[in-house]
Amino acid sequence: MAGPTKQGVNDLIGNPSTDTWTGTVGRYLTSYGFSDTSKNIAVAPVWDACGTAGFCPSGNFPSGSATVQIIGFAAFFLDGIQGNDVVAHLINVSSCGASGGDPGGTVLSIPLRLVRTQ
Repeated sequence: MAGPTKQGVNDLIGNPSTDTWTGTVGRYLTSYGFSDTSKNIAVAPVWDACGTAGFCPSGNFPSGSATVQIIGFAAFFLDGIQGNDVVAHLINVSSCGASGGDPGGTVLSIPLRLVRTQ
């Protein structure tokens, strides 16, 4: 893995990262000891791939630009880059909108870190 993806992951978590996945969501080993937050946590939008004209079933994103529908968000703990792969653990997924889901469910709360670009 090279280029902007590798640089972005390394800028987010450090190179090498000081935080470690412990196998338990909400308990991460940091340079300060165990914590319920980590700089390795990232939130990414989940989009409806087959709702984009021309993408399904070929899997080829249309040339130019396209509007995609965001259907939820996923939280990941990023371990880092390994070869050509970004290695991460899925923490949680939350859907958008009022449809679907359990009416007795809970609210998804994820700590976010704001990043200032230079």
